Amino acid sequence: MAYSGRTLNTKLYDVYTKDETDLTIQTNSTPTAVSDKNNTSTGYFDLPAGTTAERPSSPTIGMIRFNTDIGFSEQYTDNGWQGIAAPPVVSGVSPVSYDGVSGTSFTISGTSFDSNATVKFITSGGTEYTAGTVSVVSGSEITATTPQDFSVSDEPLSIKVINGTGLASVLEQAIDCGGVPNWNTASGTIASEYEGSSISTSVSATDPDGQAVSYSVISGALPSGVTMSSGGIITGTAPSASSDTTYNFTASATDTTTNTSSRAFSIIVKHDTLGDGLTAWFDMNPSYISGTTITARTNDGTNYTGALVNGVLTGQSGPTSGVYALTFDGSNDYAVGQQHLNFVGKGNADHFSIATWQKFNSSTISQGINNDYCSGSDANSVFRWEMQGGDNMLEFGINNGSSWSEANYHVNMGTGWHHVVTTYDKSYQRVYIDGVLQVTLAYTGTPAQNTSQRFTWGARFGVGSAASFVPCSFANMRYYNRAINSTEVARLYNEVK
Repeated sequence: MAYSGRTLNTKLYDVYTKDETDLTIQTNSTPTAVSDKNNTSTGYFDLPAGTTAERPSSPTIGMIRFNTDIGFSEQYTDNGWQGIAAPPVVSGVSPVSYDGVSGTSFTISGTSFDSNATVKFITSGGTEYTAGTVSVVSGSEITATTPQDFSVSDEPLSIKVINGTGLASVLEQAIDCGGVPNWNTASGTIASEYEGSSISTSVSATDPDGQAVSYSVISGALPSGVTMSSGGIITGTAPSASSDTTYNFTASATDTTTNTSSRAFSIIVKHDTLGDGLTAWFDMNPSYISGTTITARTNDGTNYTGALVNGVLTGQSGPTSGVYALTFDGSNDYAVGQQHLNFVGKGNADHFSIATWQKFNSSTISQGINNDYCSGSDANSVFRWEMQGGDNMLEFGINNGSSWSEANYHVNMGTGWHHVVTTYDKSYQRVYIDGVLQVTLAYTGTPAQNTSQRFTWGARFGVGSAASFVPCSFANMRYYNRAINSTEVARLYNEVK
């Protein structure tokens, strides 16, 4: 069209040059220029998108982007990148109490769990442990397993669920880790044995969660030679003790998740007074018999032996299993000592004891059975045991060189085994039968003695040669240079009966 020559009134319009227009567009296209303005679009606002690996290398608080890995928009906060989504909510867990064992499965309930959720178990001390396995069942249920053993010291455990968005929820103090083992064995003394005796005892505890319990000594000490197994069994041999000794120790009971409880115990090792003043002990065990010679198992320093004459039977059954006896036929066999049995006047002067198991193998005898004689005459014998009256009754006589003092047990003892103990303490003669005091006779005489004296069993040496033979058996013959007491007598009886 040809120009008509009309004039444009510039007062009616805002007129911009091209450069001014470009500058205006550039200015209004910055983030600052478009901020604080209403957007009435019903379409979309396109955010930058990328993977987790593509996040900005130097993010600043307030940045927003869409994370294609997790499928959510995310923002950068002072806690790092966090998804812009509904946070998870943990409302419950089952079970709420368990035995603390690794691999235990828990069901976690709540809302807004996403498919990338992880689980952590948090101890009472605040240490977090990632679950061993996690399975997101649904948006309201997750199953997870404990990654390790937890003990009572770790409880109560808290449960933390972290969604893939980074948002998390914690159920505080939700899980109890079970209880410590409960002791069945009362504290205090659990054994009291004499030195040299076997110790066999135990301690036990029960775990409330049914776990196995192991035991150990955590302080103090067991007697030397005594040990405790992991099963709580305590065995060994009591060590020597010059006096009664108490060993105090503390034992721990620990279950498989290291829940532990402890308790104080003690073991008493008693001094064995039965070894005090023991001049000679002949236990008749075949291992102490060689040919026709019997040797004392224990002695006071003298190697006491006896000659077995005319076929004394050895290795015979004693009063109980494992106890051996010598048996005399009452015809011509006997045993005679080969050394002076120096048990009188050694230790407490004029005090002594004889203890043995014996049985009579005939119902009508009247002979001597256990004597200490002086060659040529029995007038200087220290003691004699005799059967008088033909009815298996015992007479315990002490000779002072001129006369006898006899404490008589006039009760028929039959033909069974009996434990017989006679003692003298310069005040009384006493006779014990089967652990019970039967005869007490006041006497203060001094027993006759000289170095030619010998013991005899199964016969009487009235005139320096064997006579008055007795059909009988002996086991565990002991000679003491002191008067043992009633408690010791009972011990000797009960150890064998």
